[in-house]
Amino acid sequence: MDAPRSGFLSELESFWNGWASARKDIVFVVCGSATSWMVKKIIKNKGGLHNRLTHRIALKPFSLRLCEEMMESRGIEMTRKQILNGYMILGGIPYYWSLLNKGANLSQEIDRLIFSEDGDMHDEFSMLYASLFKKPDPYIKIISLLAEKKEGMTRLEIIEKGKLDDNGALSEILKELEWCGFIRGYSMLGKQVKDEIFQLIDHYTLFYYEFIQGKRHGKNFWQAMEGKPQYNNWCGRAFERTCLWHIDQIKQKLGISGVLTNEYAWRYNPKNNPSATASEGVQIDLLIDRSDGIIDLCEIKYSNYKFTITEAYQEKLSRRKSIFAEVSKTKKALHTVFVTTDGLAHNAYSGNIQNEVCLNDLFM
Repeated sequence: MDAPRSGFLSELESFWNGWASARKDIVFVVCGSATSWMVKKIIKNKGGLHNRLTHRIALKPFSLRLCEEMMESRGIEMTRKQILNGYMILGGIPYYWSLLNKGANLSQEIDRLIFSEDGDMHDEFSMLYASLFKKPDPYIKIISLLAEKKEGMTRLEIIEKGKLDDNGALSEILKELEWCGFIRGYSMLGKQVKDEIFQLIDHYTLFYYEFIQGKRHGKNFWQAMEGKPQYNNWCGRAFERTCLWHIDQIKQKLGISGVLTNEYAWRYNPKNNPSATASEGVQIDLLIDRSDGIIDLCEIKYSNYKFTITEAYQEKLSRRKSIFAEVSKTKKALHTVFVTTDGLAHNAYSGNIQNEVCLNDLFM
């Protein structure tokens, strides 16, 4: 409706201010998936609709628990592990979940919806970005760059890798992608705002770049992928992203829902830190910096069985904690927290873990 030269917005302003706002029997609700349009044209309107907003409702993607309730309401029986596997592909988008049918397993449904030529989501990627942005190509270019680096990129890295101009247009694209929930911006511990990292977190988009873009698919492709190395590696990364969408549930399990926290990812490259003595590179995918004098270093593991901490792995965890303490120079206590699908196998090394979060805890 708000097509170029349509005059839609000015007519809407005139209608509302000249007639509708004086009445008591009219409620005007603006809704839709084009979040950036609503933010720019309605919420931040500088014209006739300025300061006319009475309430805003941010409809975020469903959590794992809400997806479970949705499946139960439709009579589709799935285990929590199956719901997780579906979430790692579809995210918490209710429309995607509404396309699942009763009677088939999840892998069959993914083959039908995404990898079949007549599937409802066969061309979802191009349709999605075209529906949200009038000129989607610049947005897709940024998304493509971020898809290559799971931990994210700084603005400078995006500019250099994409050969882009450092201007307001780039800032606008990044902000709109963040408004729409495709990316998140975060600052690492001890870094300034200008060093903010942008990370692609949309489940379906990441799945598209991993398994769909530029690839040919045979019959029952997704069912055949299960258990292969590429599939297993993807599960680990996708579970990490799922945990990022469920920070509140992790905090609830840790008993710190009422504690002020900041969540970061953290990485250390000895080449970029000549003053530090640590020679080994380290990356922590989720770090919860708490106001009560503790930092939780979260180790996130997807597994089909209880995860076992071996002696070698315990040494790796100890080195990571030591390097973080040295480089960050933090005075806070450091707790190692394991977030796993099936829990930890208890042995001589599991006692060193301060806290444990399992898949069921993410369904709170």
